[in-house]
Amino acid sequence: MGTTIGPNTRIVSAVPDAGTTVECALDDLGVTIDAVQTAEACLRQIPSADGVVIADTLPDTTVVDFCADIRSRRAEIPIVVYPANGSEALAGAVVAAGADAYVPRTQGTETLIDRLRELVAADRVDTTDPTDATTAIPSTTVDVPSDRFQQFIERLPLAVIEWTLEDEIRTWNPAATELFGYTEDEAVGESAVELLVPERDRDTVYELQEAIVEDGFDGDPFWQVDTNVRKDGRQVTCEWINIPKAITSGPDNEVASVLSIARDVTEEQKRANALEERLRAERDRFMALFENVPDAVISVSQLEDGPIVEKANPAFERIFGYEEAEIVGTQIDQIIVPRDRMTDAETLNRQGSRGEIGTAEVKRQTSDGLRDFRLRVVPMETDGSSDRAFALYTDITTQKQRQKRLEILNRVLRHDLRNGMNIIDGCAEMLTDGIDDEDRKYADIIQERTDELIDLAEKTRTVERILDRDEIVDGPIDLTAAIERAVSNLESAHPSVDITCSVPDRSFAQADEYLQTAIYQLLENAVEHNDRARPTIEVTLADSPDDEFLSLSISDDGPGIPDDEQDLLEGDKEITQLRHASGLGLWLVNWAVTRTGGHLSFTDNDPRGTVVTIEVPRASVESITAASDGTATGD
Repeated sequence: MGTTIGPNTRIVSAVPDAGTTVECALDDLGVTIDAVQTAEACLRQIPSADGVVIADTLPDTTVVDFCADIRSRRAEIPIVVYPANGSEALAGAVVAAGADAYVPRTQGTETLIDRLRELVAADRVDTTDPTDATTAIPSTTVDVPSDRFQQFIERLPLAVIEWTLEDEIRTWNPAATELFGYTEDEAVGESAVELLVPERDRDTVYELQEAIVEDGFDGDPFWQVDTNVRKDGRQVTCEWINIPKAITSGPDNEVASVLSIARDVTEEQKRANALEERLRAERDRFMALFENVPDAVISVSQLEDGPIVEKANPAFERIFGYEEAEIVGTQIDQIIVPRDRMTDAETLNRQGSRGEIGTAEVKRQTSDGLRDFRLRVVPMETDGSSDRAFALYTDITTQKQRQKRLEILNRVLRHDLRNGMNIIDGCAEMLTDGIDDEDRKYADIIQERTDELIDLAEKTRTVERILDRDEIVDGPIDLTAAIERAVSNLESAHPSVDITCSVPDRSFAQADEYLQTAIYQLLENAVEHNDRARPTIEVTLADSPDDEFLSLSISDDGPGIPDDEQDLLEGDKEITQLRHASGLGLWLVNWAVTRTGGHLSFTDNDPRGTVVTIEVPRASVESITAASDGTATGD
C-alpha cells in the first residue's frame, strides 16, 4: 500500500452524534469511510479497516470498554478517540484501554485528521503484507505495548505507571518523573507502594491489590484520591485512575498488571478543603442562629402538600409548648392552624412552593391557647419552585393587645375628652358675662387651657391619620402651592401676623399632602409662641435645579423653640416630653418630613428667634410627567 493515504484507505467512523462533521473531514482526506452508529457495527468492520474514530456517546458501550474491545481484536489498528466531553481522567482511561490518540472535539476536525493521517501512515510502514491474514488479525496479547502506544504514553502530560501484582513498577513515563521526582531508571523495578505511598497508608494499598486479584479483569477501572510522597519527601495529593490489564491468552482472564494514571490535585484539594471548612463554619453559624434566635422557627418539607416538620428550634418548643421529638415528621398545619384559617395557611404554603417569600399576620394554636404571630415562610430555593422552607413565627400577641388598648385610649382622647372640653369652654364663656372683671381672669384661664387641650386632641387625630398611612409616600406635590395655602390659612386664623413669602412659581417635591400640614404647624407654632404684639415670619423656598433636595426655611422673631422640644426631635428625650400641643405639633412635622426621606433642622435667627429648615426630595421628571396627566397631589 505504501505510505500514501487515499481511496484504498478505509476508516471506520463511530461518531453518531457528530457523524456528518467527521465524515466530511474524512472525505476531504480522500479516504473510504464506513460510518456506523453502534459499537457492534464498528467491530464487524474492524478486520478490514485501516483506522477507527470513536466517540464517547455510543449507545451500546462505554468508550473505555470499546477501546479495550477493539484492541483485543486488532492490536495494531490506530484508534482515535474523539469525545464530546473530554477530561484528563477520560484521556488517561482510554489510553490505558488501548487508544492511540485522544482528540477532544474542542480541538476541531483538523487536529483529528492530522493525528489520523500520522497514525495510519505509521501503521502502513510497519505492515509487511496487508493481504496476509496474520497481519490483518494479529495476536490479541497486549502484554507488550506497540511502539505507537508507547510513544503516546511518553507524550501524555499525565503520569502513567504500570505495576504488577507483585508491586513491581514496569512502566514509568516522563510525566511521572515530573510529578514524583524519580527518573525512569530509578523507578522501574522498584516497589510502587514503598516508592510512592506514605508508610501509614501502605496496608490499605496492599488490601486494594488483593481485591484486584480477587475481582480479576471483570472489575471496572476505579478512581481514587490519595496522598503520595515525592522523592524529595514532599507530600502531594494525586487523583488516580487504575485499569486492570488481563492476560488475554490465559484461560481465566487473570489480571497481569495495573495501569495507573495520576495527576497532581494538591492545590485543588486545598481549595476543596478550604471550601468545605467555610461551608462547615457557615453551617455552624446557621445552627447557632437557628438554635438561639428568639423567634419560633421550624424547617419543613413537602410544602405544597402540607408542610412536614424536619426540625424545630428551642424557641418554637418554648412558645408553642411542643417538644421537637413530638412534631418531627408530622404535618404542622394539622396541629397549630385553627380550622377556620386553614385556607389562608394553604395559600401561604403554595406561595412558598413557588419559591416566593410569604408574610402574614396569623393566629396559631399553642399550649396556652390562640396567640397572634407574624409568620414568614422562606423557601430554601427561590428559582421558581421549592419543596422545603423555613417558617418563622414572631409572637405579636402582646403588641396586638397593646395596640388595642391604645386604640381605646385614643378614642377616649379624640371623642370624649374633646367633647368634654368643648362643653367646659362653652360654660366658661358664659361665665364671663355673669362675673366681675376681677374674677374674669379665672374664666379666661379655663378657656385658654380648654383650647390647648382641644388643639392637642386635633393634632392627635392628625398624627393618627399619618401613622395609619402606608410607608410609601404619594406625590409629587407642588410645594409652592402647598406653602401658599398654608400661609393663607395662617393669615385667616391670625390676622395680626406679618408674613412675607419668597417662593418660585412652581416647585415639585416627592411628598404628599401631609407636608402641607407640617408647614402649617410650623407657621402656627411661630405665631402662637411669639411674645411680640405683631409676629414677623419669613418663608423662603430655595429651588436650585442642580440640588436633589428642595430647601424650605421659616424664620420668626419669637423667643425660640424650647431646648427640650428640640431634644425630643433629635432623639435625646422620651416621647413623654410631649406635654402640650406645640410639642406634638413639632413631632408631627418631623414625622411628615422624615417619611419623605427629608430632614428637619433648627438654627438661631439673627438677632432673635428661630429658623426652621425643611429639606425634602425633589420630584423626578418621570413622576411630574405622570402626575401632569391628572392633578398632582396638593394642587
